[in-house]
Amino acid sequence: MNKETSVEITLHINGQRITRQAPADMTLLDFLRQELGVVSVKKGCETGHCGACTILLDGQPIRSCLLKLGSKRLQDVQIETLEGLAPAGYLHPLQAAFIESGALQCGYCTPGMLLTAKALLMHNPHPTDEDIKAALTRNHNLCRCTGYVRIIRAIRLAAERLAAGQSPIPIAEFVAGDTGQEPLLRRDAVALVTGSASFADDIRLDGMLFGALVWSQHPHARIVRLDDSAARAVPGFHRLITARDIPGENQAGLLIDDQPA
Repeated sequence: MNKETSVEITLHINGQRITRQAPADMTLLDFLRQELGVVSVKKGCETGHCGACTILLDGQPIRSCLLKLGSKRLQDVQIETLEGLAPAGYLHPLQAAFIESGALQCGYCTPGMLLTAKALLMHNPHPTDEDIKAALTRNHNLCRCTGYVRIIRAIRLAAERLAAGQSPIPIAEFVAGDTGQEPLLRRDAVALVTGSASFADDIRLDGMLFGALVWSQHPHARIVRLDDSAARAVPGFHRLITARDIPGENQAGLLIDDQPA
């Protein structure tokens, strides 16, 4: 690593002090995921528009894709990720409320939603629906599944429980309450609200290769020839795969079966 372009950074992450040497232009998002393995911080748009990468920086929701490690804002700060929301083996009232209210579906946006909600309730224990909407909007927390109604309901429910003094709930006790007649209390939902569920980009294997999709710059054009010389010249190039390498008919859709990959 070039010392001129690297920085020594000290962070307190979920109460643990960490000091590392890392590239100054690396984002906090990539540092957390790639260097520390904290994959509950999700990589979405990487431009600050979706809120999936939200962490708490000294108690404030911040989109980690927008912060470079060389920023003065990051030296010796307190960072909280989803792993710090509740003790191991427990659910924070927010996490429980999200499951009970059906406030998550695919779960990709959920870590960011939960941390933004925690910051809101720390500063405003009794938020109105408008307060909740404003907090999510301010931090650009987007959800493409739920339509937000159940997310707002879950945050309001958690606020009521926290105000009543509810403590973190043992996961085993929470899951045992799912009798099969309560479809919202699914076991996989616990993995989504705790950040332990693995999405494709969270998986790391020894010798793992990474690919990039290249789309035609001309919609509906018929490709008659492909010049792959530029791709083959890229350092670390391993293989170029086109539709000809995949068996089956070249098609994709909702009403027809996708081409098998």
